[in-house]
Amino acid sequence: MVDRIARTLALLLGLGAIGSLGGCAVDYFADRGHDAAQMVGLRMGPAIGSQLHGRLTKIVQVGWGAYEGKRYGLIDGQLTSQEEIRYEFGVGPVYLHEAETSPRAYSGIVGWMRRDRLEQDYEELSWDVLEFNDRGFFDVGLAANLFVFGIDVELRTAEILDFVTGIFAIDLLGDDVQRYEQDELMDDLHSPSARTRANAVRALRIRTGEDYGYANFNEPDVRTDLQRAAIEAWDQHYGTKAPAPKIQTEEAVESPEAGTDDVAEPGTQEGTEPAADDPENVREDA
Repeated sequence: MVDRIARTLALLLGLGAIGSLGGCAVDYFADRGHDAAQMVGLRMGPAIGSQLHGRLTKIVQVGWGAYEGKRYGLIDGQLTSQEEIRYEFGVGPVYLHEAETSPRAYSGIVGWMRRDRLEQDYEELSWDVLEFNDRGFFDVGLAANLFVFGIDVELRTAEILDFVTGIFAIDLLGDDVQRYEQDELMDDLHSPSARTRANAVRALRIRTGEDYGYANFNEPDVRTDLQRAAIEAWDQHYGTKAPAPKIQTEEAVESPEAGTDDVAEPGTQEGTEPAADDPENVREDA
C-alpha cells in the first residue's frame, strides 16, 4: 500500500516536471520566433513627400527628404500598420533625422513620437547617432518615397546576433516576450532606461493586446505625460509588486512649487508647516 502511494506520488511529480519543462520549451521557441521575425523589416504604403535613404549602420549613411503617410508590412517583427512622419538629411555620422510613428487606430508596434513643439528644448531635427528611434544603430537598409508611395527595406544585424545568442538562452537585447514574468515586465515599465521601458511595453502589448497609447520619444531621457498616463493605466489594470513611482514631467520640474500653496498636508491645519521630524511628512524623491 505504501509502495503504491509512493509510486503514485513519484508519477505525479514526474508529470508535473514534464509539464513545466514543456511550458518553458513553448516560451523558448515563441521567443526565438519573435527574434527571427525581427531580423528583417519591410514596410510600404501611401505617403506624401519625397525621400531617398541608404545606410550601413548609423555611421555610414546618406539621405535626404521628408514624407508623411502610412506604412504596412513587417514592422519590428509583426505584420501590422502604422502612421509615419519623417524628416532627414545628411551624410555619414553628420546626419539629422526626426521620426514619429503611431499605431493609432491600428494594431501594431509601440509608436515613436517627436516632442511637442511647445516643450522646452524642442528641436525639429536632431543628430541621428544620438537618437533613440525606430532605426537600430547597426541596421542596414534602403528607403525611398516618391511623391505618393514609399518603401523601406532593412536588415537588422543586432537582431540577428540577438537570435543567435537566444538559442543559448541569452537575451542580448532584452526584448524576449515570453521569457519574463509579467510582474518583471510591469517593474520594467518604471525603469529609467527608455529602451527597457520600450521592450516591456512591446512584450506586454503582444501578451495582452493592450498598449494604452504608450509612445517612445526620440530623446531617451524624456518621460512625458503620455507615457506616464499609459504606465498608470498598466498599473491600474494589471498591478505591480510595489507602488508605481511618480514620474515628474518637465513642466513639474520647471515649477516644482506650482499648485502646492492651496493644498494642506494631511493631519495639519491650513497655513501651518508640518513637523520636519514627523516621518509621515518625509517623502521620497520621485
